[in-house]
Amino acid sequence: MNPLAKILRLTSLALAVAATPAMAGSWLFQQGGYSGGGSFSGNFAGADGNGDGWLSSFDGEVSAFQAAFAGDVLVAPAAFGLADLYGLTYRLDGGLLGDDSDAPGEGLLVSVGDVALLSGVGSSGLPGAYIVDLGGQSSTELPLTVTAVPEPASALLLAGGVAALLSRRRLATIGRAPVPHQDQ
Repeated sequence: MNPLAKILRLTSLALAVAATPAMAGSWLFQQGGYSGGGSFSGNFAGADGNGDGWLSSFDGEVSAFQAAFAGDVLVAPAAFGLADLYGLTYRLDGGLLGDDSDAPGEGLLVSVGDVALLSGVGSSGLPGAYIVDLGGQSSTELPLTVTAVPEPASALLLAGGVAALLSRRRLATIGRAPVPHQDQ
């Protein structure tokens, strides 16, 4: 078998394997419309380790989380980190966070100090959120909008590396002087 053909076949196999990773990435979220005028935003990252199409902190799949409630006339500002995360489940379909009531159900629960935020599908069947502290409470019927953070295209990087390898190989074969045949 031609070594170049072997390289191309191995590269094709590597690309096929690389194209089917567990859904991993980073997401940004934001939510406004709180009754006291506040807003909630942040980001989270993780990988769907069990391949069920859901990212769940209960399965240890959330590797990073940070968020902030900007505060309003009813609830003081608050910042939340991974240690303050009591639960996060998100269907990796690119939709809103808290709009899916299918098992296990989308939602978010964070708490720090006297402030706790719960977001998900409410008793009305609509997405929303509720934030409370000892001083007051504020709520919204607006869902958490989630946006995937673009990751570098690893397949493109791999293809560029293969192209560079093939180009180098071609230049090496072009630069060789032909070996003269000796007649006997």
